[in-house]
Order: sequence, then C-alpha cells, then structure tokens
Amino acid sequence: MNLKKLFIFILFYLPIAPLFEKYIPFQVFSYSLWITVFPIIIFFFIFLFKLNKLRKIDFYFLSIIIMSLCIVVAIRTLMYTNSESLDLIGNIYILYPIFFLIFLRNEKFNPSDFKIIKQILFLHISFGSITGLLYLLGYETIQVRGEETLEFLLTRFTGIYGGANVYSNLMFTFYLTLVTLNRKNISVIFLSSILLIPILISSGSRLPLLLFLLTLLFISIKELKIKTLYRLIFFWIFIIIISYYYLDFGLNDSFIRLITIYYGDSGGRVDKFLLAINLLFSTLGSFIFGVDKTLLSQGVEVSDNSLTLIFVSFGTIFSFLWIAFFVIVIWSWARVFDMSTAAGLDWIGRPFTDKAMLPHSFFVLCLMWAIMMIAMMLPTLVPALQSYGDLIKSANGTPSGWLGFVVGYAAVWILVSIVFAAMQTGLFYLGWIDMLGISGVSWFSVILFLLVGTYQFTRIKEYCQDICLSPMNYFLANWSPGLAGGIFMGIGIGWYCVVCCWGFMALGFVGGVMSLLWMGLATFIMILEKLPQVGRVIRKPLGGMFVLAGLSLTTYNIFYLGD
Repeated sequence: MNLKKLFIFILFYLPIAPLFEKYIPFQVFSYSLWITVFPIIIFFFIFLFKLNKLRKIDFYFLSIIIMSLCIVVAIRTLMYTNSESLDLIGNIYILYPIFFLIFLRNEKFNPSDFKIIKQILFLHISFGSITGLLYLLGYETIQVRGEETLEFLLTRFTGIYGGANVYSNLMFTFYLTLVTLNRKNISVIFLSSILLIPILISSGSRLPLLLFLLTLLFISIKELKIKTLYRLIFFWIFIIIISYYYLDFGLNDSFIRLITIYYGDSGGRVDKFLLAINLLFSTLGSFIFGVDKTLLSQGVEVSDNSLTLIFVSFGTIFSFLWIAFFVIVIWSWARVFDMSTAAGLDWIGRPFTDKAMLPHSFFVLCLMWAIMMIAMMLPTLVPALQSYGDLIKSANGTPSGWLGFVVGYAAVWILVSIVFAAMQTGLFYLGWIDMLGISGVSWFSVILFLLVGTYQFTRIKEYCQDICLSPMNYFLANWSPGLAGGIFMGIGIGWYCVVCCWGFMALGFVGGVMSLLWMGLATFIMILEKLPQVGRVIRKPLGGMFVLAGLSLTTYNIFYLGD
C-alpha cells in the first residue's frame, strides 16, 4: 500500500467531503459515510501500517491524545445519555492536525510529493479564503448547509465544509501543515497567514483564532529567525491592519465574539461555570462525592467545560480515581507496544527482524501476560464501575470501595495471566506453538476456533455474560461496603468475567499472543459483549463466526494440506 499517495489523496478529499454528503447522502450508524467514516478508515490504514515505524515519542503522543479524548467521552457518556455526551467520532476533525503532522514527521517524501502536498494545501486555503471574503463583502457564495445563526443574529460562514467550526478548524489545520513544511520560507508563511484571516473572521470561531495568534508568535520568535525588531514589528502591524480591514465589513459583532468568552452566543457559559464551582464547594459531601444529579439540571449539565463537568458530577476524589484508572489503561497499552517492538514483532504479531522472539523466562512471560490482561480487561470494567459509582450516591458505597473493586478485579486477571503463561510454556514444549506464541499445528487452531465458537452458545456463557451485563444486580445481591468489600466484589465479578471471556484470550494462540491486531479486536469484542444494548445480540453470531472459521480451516487442512 502506497501510504504517501493515500495521504495526498486524503488531503485533497477532506474539504470536499461535505459535497458528497449533500448530493449523495449515505449514513453508517448515523455517521456520514463521506465526512466521518471514510476518512477514519483511511487514517486507520495509514497509521496501522506505520505503527511499528513511528517514533516512540510520536506513538506515545498520539496514544495519549486519543486516549485522553476517549476518557472525556467515556466519563461524559457515563454521566449522561449518548446524545448529551461529547461525540468524539462526529468531531474527529479535531485530531486532523495531529494525524497530519505526525505522518509528515515519520514519512520520507520525495521533492515531487512535497510539491504536490504544498500545492493542495495552498489551493484549499486560497479557496476557503476567497469564499470567506466574498461572504464578508455580502456576496452569495457556496454553502453546503447554509450559514449558522447565533442568538444575537450574528451569522457564521460554513462554506462547503458543513459547519463553521469544521471550516475554520480544517483550514487552520491546513495552514499549520503548510507553515510546518515551509518554516524557512517567510513569503509563503506571510501569504498563507493573510489568506487565513478572512476564514477565521467569517467563521466566528474563537479557538482557531487563538491558535493562529499563538502560531504566529511562535514563528516570529523561533522559526522565522527575524534578525531585527523592525521586521518583526512590520510583520505584526501588517497582520493587524489586514485584520481590521476585514472587520470593517460590518462584522464588528463577530470580532467581539472572537475576543470574549462571554457574549451573546456563549449560552451563559460563565454563569454555568460559576454555578458548577459554587455547587462543587457548597458542601463537603459535594466536594468529595460530587453534586446530586437533580441539581445538575439547573444548567451545569449542558456546560461545554467537560473537565468542570466531570469534577462536579463525580466529586474531587472520585474524579481523580477515574482519571487514574484510564491512565493505567494508557500505560498498559504503551507497555504492550514496547514489548511488541522489543520482541521484533509487527502489528499483526509477525516478526520483522530475524531475532524476533518472546522472553524465555517464565517470570517475564507472566509479567507480559499480566500487562496484556490489564490493558485488555480494564476497559471492559467501565460499566460495572459506573454502577458502583451510582451506589456511592444512592447507598453507602465509598471511593475506597470503588478502588478496591478495581484492585480485586485486576488481581483475578493477574492470576489468570499466570495460567496463560503456563499454557504458553507447555504448548511450546509440546511443539504446538512457536516461541512467538503462534500456532504451528493447524488442527490445534481448528480445535480452538470450534471450542470457543461452540462455547458462545452454552448456558454458562450466557449466565456469566448476564452478570457482566447487569452488574447492579450483582452488587445488590453481594453488597459489601468499604475497601475490603470492594475487593471481595471485584474478585467475584472478575471470575464471572474470566468464565465469560477466556475464549477470546485463548484465540491469541492462533495468530500470536503479542499480536496488537488480535488484542485490539479482542478488547473491542469484549467491550461490546458487556454493553446491554448489543451484548446479547452479538454473542451467538460471534460464536457462529468462530465455528465457521474452524470449519473453513478444517476444509483447508483436508483438501489443500492433505492432513
């Protein structure tokens, strides 16, 4: 796969995607195929094949950014309905700058490719600037969804991009990428900066404007290496004059909106923030455990400040526990990536060096499995943790009990990791798997697929899955407050989870126990199986897929391998 050409294509495609949505509308799970799903698929493949070649600092940065956004989404979804939570997928465009810049840092382009990229970026910025300027002058121009009108009748230009914020953020992304590629070319930076101004003004978006000013400041000090104070002053004066000229087109209200956090369309965000703070500090209980949800209906729940919302809803201590929980998940996946790279494996668990191998030490092997178990299983615990969190406010649950629940659950899977490490060692000495944990006996893979697939239809699987799907029922039947009680319940539901999910872990021996692809798919499947809306629906189809895979492999063994 030519990743460079794919990257060039996505640069050209993104700004015109809304046109496809307008004239050829198609939805996938309520998301636009052209605007959201298709770009996500392309970015997925781009970085999938770059995973093992990324610089560690870029991998960690990308992982932390994505996981941090997922944390916000997860916590807000726990507090409210999906419609009220932050939609990360629908707002995927906020990650475009990170994707662009990391790929450019880690891919070697020839001069012709760089020339094409720069031309595409400049073309899009120019088109966005011209259409935005025509809008400011009062001319009718291309708008896919029409202009956005705010509470005080200020209108915002959307262009062909489907939204004012999308328009401004995407153009700023292209601007930042272009500046990065031309950081030594003052003329290109200067011209692209002038072109970006009408885009920011016509869209009425504050964040891109702030980032634009910070970028200019950084460039002025670090990148342009302006030798005299006079050149720097001239540069900024010209930017200010041009900006004022654009603002003289009757959009002074837009300028006010751009430079203030509280005006008209702010929706009373300052008032909501102050209300949230007052509620948080109203009582000691509110500060520790969070504000009662009935009080949040006073306006806090629609606040755009996610961090404030998290602390008000969960309380100070409980919020830090949630954040620490997700930090551990991030750390575990980072360690898994390090172990895979150190073992000389690619993202599908296949060696990319002649010296690829897993550790021979049983202790190190147990440690590897333990980290893998934590990375894969802790995310599946989120619904149960939310149920316990509800009991903190409605019953006598405590943050220490919540923490104990996590510890007990993790302890079970750490014990299970020892069992899997022993299984891997035994299978290796039997000659059924190689030193990378990949099955070397085709009939062993067949047995695993058929066993795991058939297990999906059993009553014990259904019973244990029901426990995982309805953790509140488990808590009510086995309730025990405090740290010790939390550990006890964590151990209990952990064993139910083991009986429910062991098969997905065992399938790792088919393709390789350190396959990042298998780990990601297994984690995703186990999360889906614990969601009340879809868990029961997908259990048997998954079983059917595994059985079919086993039968297909059997047919292959008989007719092609002659086994």
